[in-house]
Amino acid sequence: AAPAAAMASPGPSAEQMASGNAPKSVDDMVSGLATRLAANPRDPDGWVMLLRSRMVLKQEDQAAKDLATARKAMSGDPAGLAKVNEAAKTLGVPGA
Repeated sequence: AAPAAAMASPGPSAEQMASGNAPKSVDDMVSGLATRLAANPRDPDGWVMLLRSRMVLKQEDQAAKDLATARKAMSGDPAGLAKVNEAAKTLGVPGA
């Protein structure tokens, strides 16, 4: 059997993500996460992951829109809202 490391598909390098040249599969994963959150928006960890991904991919405008959506979705969950807000500030999301 092949070693697990050889079977795993490599992800984008930090340089690719920082330069905005991440493979389409990364964009697809981020889009999939956004779609999942649209269907199930009460997931603070998911929102944090989405915000982090947007900022790494240099999608600041979309991160700001996602933050607004997350705040509405988490309005009934003070702890979840605080988690999203704190992450947004740490990540430098516009409007955080």
